[in-house]
This record gives sequence, structure tokens and C-alpha cells, in this order.
Amino acid sequence: MRGSIRKRGNSWLIQIYTGRGPDGKPIRHFESVRGRKGDAERRLTELQSSLDKGVYTPPGRLTVAEHLNQWLEGYVKTNCAIRTYDGYQSIIQHHLNPAMGHIQLKSLNQQVIQEYYSTACQTLSARTVHHQHRVLSQSLKYAVRQGYLGRVTRRSWLTHQHRVKRLCVL
Repeated sequence: MRGSIRKRGNSWLIQIYTGRGPDGKPIRHFESVRGRKGDAERRLTELQSSLDKGVYTPPGRLTVAEHLNQWLEGYVKTNCAIRTYDGYQSIIQHHLNPAMGHIQLKSLNQQVIQEYYSTACQTLSARTVHHQHRVLSQSLKYAVRQGYLGRVTRRSWLTHQHRVKRLCVL
């Protein structure tokens, strides 16, 4: 049994086993649910299904690198072609994770993303930066759908201008 529910005052305490830590000790997630026992059972089922799908993360501790890797393995690998998966994996490993991987997902904002784009445009072509923008944008939309991020209120931090250099023909 991976989870349990206990009555605790006016609420229900949910306990779920999430795996083992580096020291070998079991890791458990605790959560309180106010309301009826059916609400607590529903929440326990949601947590167990997220564990089964491999998308469970402890609340508030998810970094950009962890999210990108989960999105890559959980969504892209099952819904996209192998070649697309390989391209996204390369972009994430070589560009996005080294630059923004250490930042917590909830503290990612427009300023951080724009700083990354401006430094990337200095060394990479506009088309390459546009590909990176697509990967980041799609993964953040996935984070909103999964509930890791709140609703994206300003779409401007998900936009990036793709500038094409015009060639002059003599």
C-alpha cells in the first residue's frame, strides 16, 4: 500500500510513499485535506496517479531543469517522433539546462528569459534561438496544464521575435 488516510481533527491527513532517498530511507509526502473523507480519497487517487505517470514532484521544489527533463520523458517521448525527441533533448541539455536549470520553476519570470535570449543571440543564430524558444514555450505551456505553474497571465514572456537576415542580390 503506497498511501493512507487518517482523521486528524477537522481534516484528513493523507500520507503517500514517494520512493527512497539517497540514504535508503523511505520518503513520504503528507498533505491535509479539509472536508469529507471522499475529498481526501479523491486527492490520494490524484497523487497516486501522478506517481504512476512519473510527473509527481514535491510541491514548490521543482526546478526548470527537473521540469524540462520530466516534460521530455513524460510528454515528448510518448507524443512526438524520435527525431523531434532527439532535437529537443539536445536543446535542453546543451542550452536551456546550463543557463536556467538551477532556477525554481515558480520563480521563472520574463526578465530571466529575456536575459537568456539576449545572451544567446550574441553567440547563436536567430533561428537557433527561435528553436530554443519553441522548446521552452511548449514546456511552460505543459507546466501550466499540469498545474506546476499558475495561469500564464502575460503571454509576452513567452514571445520571441525571429529575425531573418535579408540577402541582397546584386
